[in-house]
Amino acid sequence: MAHQSTDIALDLLGKLSPEAMDIITMPARTMGGGNPLDFDKSLVIYLVLFLAVFFILKPLLFDPYLKVREARQAGIGGSRDEAQALQAQAEEKLKAYEEGLKVARQEAAERREALKREGQGKEEELLKAAADKAEAKLKEHRAKMATQVEEARGQLKDQAGKLAGAITDQLLPSA
Repeated sequence: MAHQSTDIALDLLGKLSPEAMDIITMPARTMGGGNPLDFDKSLVIYLVLFLAVFFILKPLLFDPYLKVREARQAGIGGSRDEAQALQAQAEEKLKAYEEGLKVARQEAAERREALKREGQGKEEELLKAAADKAEAKLKEHRAKMATQVEEARGQLKDQAGKLAGAITDQLLPSA
C-alpha cells in the first residue's frame, strides 16, 4: 500500500508544471541540496552565547523578577487568607450577636409575661380590696339607714299617736 501511495505522489508530481516544480524544489537547491539543518561551528557559538546571556541575566533579571512575583503571590495569598479569616470571624460574631439577640428577646418576653401576671395579680388584689371596701361601706350605710329608719318609725309612731289623739279630740269633742 505504501508503494501505491508513492507511485500516486510521483504521478501527481509529474503532472505539475515546471514553474510549480521549481517552487517546490527551490529550498533544496538553495541550500546546496544538503540537509536544511547544518550543524557547524556557529551552532556552538550560538549555544555558548545563549548560555552566557542566560547566566548573566539570571541573577540580574530573572531571579529578582521571580522573587517579586513570589512575594506578590504570597501577599495576595496572605491577604486572601486574612480576608477569609476576617469573613469567618465576622460570621461568627454575627451568629453570636443573633444568638444574644434571640436570648434577650426570650428574656424580655418572659419578663413581660411575669410583669403581666404580677399586674394581673395586683389588679385582682386591688379589685378585691375595693370590693371589700365597697361592701363594708355598703353594710355601714345599710346599718345607718336601718337605724335611721327605726328612728323615723319610732318618731312616726309617736307622732302618729299624738296625731291620732289630736284627730280624735277634734272629731270627738270632750264632754
